[in-house]
Formats: sequence, structure tokens, C-alpha cells
Amino acid sequence: MNDILVQMKKINVTLIIFLLFFFFASFSEASGSWSVTSINGAEVDGYGGACDGATLRDTFGFTLAGALGSNCNPITLNSIVPNGTFYIDVVSNSNHFYSNFFTVSNGTLTNNNASPVIKTPILPQEYNFTVYDYQNGNTLITAPAILCNPLGWDVYNINNQFVTHVSACGGGGEILVLANSLPDGSFYVNGYRPYIDNNTLFYEESYSNVFQILNGKFYNPASPYPPSISIINAPTVPVAINTVITSSANFTDLNYTDTHTAMWDWGDGNTSSGTVTESNGSGSVAGSHIYLTSGVYTIQLTVIDNNGYSGTNQFQYVVIYDPTAQGGFLTGSGSYDTQAGWYLLDPQASGKVKFGVQAKYTTGNTPIGKTKFNLKEGNLDFVSTSYQWLVVSGAKATLKGNGTINGSGNYTFLMIVTDGNQTGGQNLIRIQIKDSSNNVVYDTQLNAADIVDPTTIVNTGSIQIHN
Repeated sequence: MNDILVQMKKINVTLIIFLLFFFFASFSEASGSWSVTSINGAEVDGYGGACDGATLRDTFGFTLAGALGSNCNPITLNSIVPNGTFYIDVVSNSNHFYSNFFTVSNGTLTNNNASPVIKTPILPQEYNFTVYDYQNGNTLITAPAILCNPLGWDVYNINNQFVTHVSACGGGGEILVLANSLPDGSFYVNGYRPYIDNNTLFYEESYSNVFQILNGKFYNPASPYPPSISIINAPTVPVAINTVITSSANFTDLNYTDTHTAMWDWGDGNTSSGTVTESNGSGSVAGSHIYLTSGVYTIQLTVIDNNGYSGTNQFQYVVIYDPTAQGGFLTGSGSYDTQAGWYLLDPQASGKVKFGVQAKYTTGNTPIGKTKFNLKEGNLDFVSTSYQWLVVSGAKATLKGNGTINGSGNYTFLMIVTDGNQTGGQNLIRIQIKDSSNNVVYDTQLNAADIVDPTTIVNTGSIQIHN
């Protein structure tokens, strides 16, 4: 960065020379130019006649002070002139009349008709700002309002080569508008800004962070952009225990110079590092795992960039079953009480629900059996047509399948039960039914996650999980 600053200062010397030439050329050609003959406190002598107002400007054209009056002889400024080099812009009948450049030292005009003197910054040495937004369509860069520069800013690449000019600020002084879209590469914005310290006008070099453009998009290493992970690809059909499963996901990072690591959390208490393949901050993560026990698991992927920012995403759920006789099966029948609001097609319906279930694996990875569910008060009669999977884990069984309501439609159901004989407590059940658009039709635990422990008490009958 020090090399960049040295080059920036050299570049800005050229900028200053150009600006001075521009101002001198403008004044020499102005038919209404005049000379400042003396300055005493806040009064300036030299221009006679009526005017609409006068403005004190520095050599870059920044406004330092203004004045109003019908007679500009003398011109009364609204503040004491600091030490520095200036000119005065008088407006009369919509015409501008420019004075010579003059230098002020301790309130006294000491160098009439002198060339402008650009002071070297003392405190602070440099002023940093962050370019933190970019819209390719409108070519906008957003920066702090304090950096609004009437002369605009220059954009350089990291080799200190001039790329384009940024126009004067707009939008309340916060928007720097690019003259044209930037090519791919790394850039910074550079310019000068004035400040007054100890009644003396100084100019300090101002430069932004280095930012990147890739395919017309803006990337800012100075901003906390975490990686973004797309949908995780993992098995959507039940997988037998002791089988290798694979998962993968793509990710992107707005900071295309970042590098990344990844971690898989398999939901069974085990984690492993992901295999990352990436280019320009984006890429993919792969992983594999073997589940030793049956269950319904959430897989979580975390991608971490080299700045410590991270993004996460989850896959819900991977279903692991035990197809052997030791894997268990489910039987049960009985009743429980439905509360109003559980059946969304008839929110007022409440009363006793009768149910029956039988599910087990024989061969293959699809269980067989039948599940029925009837809420008489809501005219809801659900019958399963097929099962997707069954997971038995200790005293809890989870069953998912398809079915109809009142003999028609295409619905999915989820049943989770707890065997009270094994827990020493009550039999518990959770039933959820969704339509073909994945909208909830019936749920004993509305707004709960799909895979949670059941909470509804089975009043009559029994639930048996056979291990």
C-alpha cells in the first residue's frame, strides 16, 4: 500500500497542475475578472459595483465562505479567511466575475496575484474511505458524504494506471457516479479534499479501499460478505445403515479473492471437513458419511472464508433405516383428542380422532403396511396408499407415506409416535398431513418443525414399537 500511496501522490501532482492550468486559463479569458487589492479581517477590497453575492473558493473550487449584499465594495465575507490561497467568485446579474488568486497569511493579504500554493497535509496524513456498493446498471459507487468532491475522483487500477473519472457527487453527497462501467480487475478511487486546521487550509490525499469488478459485479474485501450456500444435494430416498452417502453444494462469495474451507455436520454427532473446489471466490463442497444407526437426520454445511466470515445451510432430512429384523416395526391403534384449528380445512372441527397403524420392512428399502386416521366431526377420513420410509429409534418411530382424504386427492403424511411402555410414560403421537403443494392440511403440532418429538397424548389404545 505504501508503494501505491507514493504513486498516488505523484499522480495527484499531475492532477493539481492540470487544475491550476484550468483555473488560470479560465480567469485569463474571463472578461469580468478583477483583482483583490487588500483583505482585512472579513472584508475584501477590489471589486466595485452591485452584486448578488460573493463566494470565497479555494484553488480547487471548493466553497469556503459566502456573502450577500447589493454593494460589493467592500465584499463582506461571512467568516474570517483562513490561511491559504483563494479566489473570489462574484455573481452580478447571473454573470460570474472572478478575482485573481491571492494568498492569505494570518488575515493579511501577503502575495497579490501569486500562483496558488497547494499545502502539504499535516494531520491526518491520509484519509481512507470505503467504497461499499456497486450497481452495474446505474454504475454507482457509494462512499461517505464527507468525501463529496466537486471536481470528482479518479479511478486507478492496482498498477496505478488511470482507468476512468468519477463525476461530481450527487444524491446528497453520497453517490459517486462512474463515467463508464469498469472492466474486470482491482481498483481504488483517489482524490484530494480540503480541511482547515488551526485557521490554515490544507489538502489531504484521500483514497478508497481496493475493490474488485468481476463480470460487471462489484466485490469489496473491506465489507463482511459471508459465503452463500445453495441447496444441499443429499439422498432423498431412505438409505440403509452402514451405507456410504454423499452430499454436495455450491457456494458463492461476493469477495472473489477469498479462499474457503468447509465443515459437514451429519447430525449424528459426527463432523468432517468438506472437499472444496473453487475459482474466483465461488465453488463447490463435497462430502461423504456412513450412518451406523437408524434415524432422521439434519445435515448442515458451513463454509468459512479466509476473513473468518461463514455461511451455513441445512438439508432436512436424510432418512436412515435398518432393513433387518433388528430394525424394528410399528403397530398401534387408539384415539386422541383433536383441538380446534388443527384441521385447516375446517378450523372449528374438534373431537376424538381414531387411528390405526401397521408398518414394517420386509425386503428392499420400502416398508409395507396400512395407516388409517378418522376425525368424524371434520368429515376427515385419511387412508394411506403407500409408505416412503420407516425409522425406528429406541422408543420412537417415524413413518412417512402417501394417502387420500375421503377417497381422493394426493396427500403425504408424517406420523411420529413414542411407545410409553418403553419410556415409562404415556403413549404420544404426532400426525401431519400435507397436500400436493406441500401445504399443511392437518397437524397436531402446528408451526412446529417436521421432525420433533410428539406431544399429543393417546387417550385409548396402545402404541407398540417392536425392536
